[in-house]
Amino acid sequence: MKFSVFYFSGTGNTKWAVDQLSENFFKRGYECEIYPIEDDVPNLEEKINATDIVGIAFPIYGASMPNIMKRFIGKLGAISNKTKPVFIVTTAGYIDAFGPFCAKKILKNCNFRLIAYTSLKISNNISTPKIKSNFIKRDKIEKRMDKSKEVIIKLINRIASGKGYIRNIGFYLIPGIFVRKASRNGQRDNYLALSINTEKCSQCMICLKNCPTKSIVFSENKFSFLTSCTACMRCYNFCPNFAIYHENKYADPNIYKRYRGPQSILKNKAFKS
Repeated sequence: MKFSVFYFSGTGNTKWAVDQLSENFFKRGYECEIYPIEDDVPNLEEKINATDIVGIAFPIYGASMPNIMKRFIGKLGAISNKTKPVFIVTTAGYIDAFGPFCAKKILKNCNFRLIAYTSLKISNNISTPKIKSNFIKRDKIEKRMDKSKEVIIKLINRIASGKGYIRNIGFYLIPGIFVRKASRNGQRDNYLALSINTEKCSQCMICLKNCPTKSIVFSENKFSFLTSCTACMRCYNFCPNFAIYHENKYADPNIYKRYRGPQSILKNKAFKS
């Protein structure tokens, strides 16, 4: 059995989850290929048609799917030459109020049949002067990662045995409708909230190189952000000089910590239990 997993990871949670998926598929003797969608996936149609089951993984932003993943799924509508089973794995900091019903709605125009949906609770990834987050401590994220590994193994076992595994259905999906509406404009206009303090910036260009949608442009000694921004905040979190401002405000890293994936919490003494 062959699996192909297409994923987007903003600051590391989903990448960690996909690595766990791949590792456990291989342990069971299955072939599994993983593809980050921020890169052009070569021979996409060939890969889709050659796989038995498609996996899609992404983080939840404002009770919704990131725009970059929506655009990718839009490409899949005319690709598959027959109905393909698909499973979805999401990552969230608090709760996934997106859910399988929303996923089915987005997939309805594609040639895919949702067989499994689950969410992994790992960590929030944003702390700004507008919305301050206190990231969880090492012992707690270790527990969340261990729990996520158990969920992943259960998901793979169910899929391998030909059984469905639709999870993440609950009352919290109802407020998710309102959260999506409230956050839609903020995600769409996130590029307007970002700016770079040229005095702090060393022009290392890490933000340009790491931007998944190539939405940061440097021209005539000036930076600009484009409408294609998917609001992942990777540039903000990974800037080594903390030169990227959100809504024109400096975020002191001693107060507003930067999130760089679950492993960063495990390694950072500042998050010690």
